Amino acid sequence: MSVPDKTMPDFCNRRFPFHFTTAMHILRKMGIDPTAIEILAVGKYENYRGEIREQKPAPNTQITLNTKIVLQVGYTSAIDLMPYQFFYGLAGITDRASDWENSARRLMAPFDAAFIRYLAAVSYENMKFNFNFIDDKHLSKYLELYDFTGIDISDPVTAARWQAIMPTFHIWAGNAEMTSKILGFLFGFKFHINESVPTRHKIPEDLQYTLGSKSKRLGYESVAGRSFIECDTGYEIIISGIKNENVSELLPGKQLRKKIEAVLDYCMPGNLDYKIRIKVDKEKTLLGDKTNKRYLGFNTFIRDKELY
Repeated sequence: MSVPDKTMPDFCNRRFPFHFTTAMHILRKMGIDPTAIEILAVGKYENYRGEIREQKPAPNTQITLNTKIVLQVGYTSAIDLMPYQFFYGLAGITDRASDWENSARRLMAPFDAAFIRYLAAVSYENMKFNFNFIDDKHLSKYLELYDFTGIDISDPVTAARWQAIMPTFHIWAGNAEMTSKILGFLFGFKFHINESVPTRHKIPEDLQYTLGSKSKRLGYESVAGRSFIECDTGYEIIISGIKNENVSELLPGKQLRKKIEAVLDYCMPGNLDYKIRIKVDKEKTLLGDKTNKRYLGFNTFIRDKELY
């Protein structure tokens, strides 16, 4: 923030007024931490469009590390939702003054500012989605998260393709059909997600009912059985089109399996349990052949006919 060419923009221009979303992100692009910007919500009736009414410092002022930036925003404060008795008492007043109201706005400014910053960030992401803007840094971080390196996202076609599968830009996450297509695009296999599959859950031992027990009452504080099955909290992922040499990478704990699980945790509801089923292309196995590297019972089966 000590770079000489950093000067305060003019956010209060009468001919070209700035919305707080635009102002916040211009300052952010200049390298200014949004949390360091003080915001005072002066009420929607002062300027109902969310524009900047006043600013400090003045336009063209050099911004240094110690510069205090204050923006007055025409947006609703928590104070505007309170009854007038909060300021003037139950009896009211005859001579109206705004001292108490202004003091209350300054008191609530940190809380109002936190909400306005969040709203500005959400509005910015929404505009990127609506107008198909691509943030290269955000896209790079997303690809690095799943170890997709060496991809040239400077190419507009490549960047647009990868941007299209990101849940932060397109709301496909949580949709079983769309998630299956995205997984197939990412990993090259055929994916299918079955929803509402039967899932077995174990009943804790302290809730299990034991026949003849005097300490527990059936149906009140304990239940019969050791487990139960329901269909509301589970789904199943079926991966098919897998060659024998790729099976080992899909075993639990392997790198490819971890990538798939990471995408599922990121894109599917976190309160659901899932299980992964793998369908392997059937091929003949030569007994004693070490070069095939196949696992009997997992991706290999013994036929009831002649063995070679």
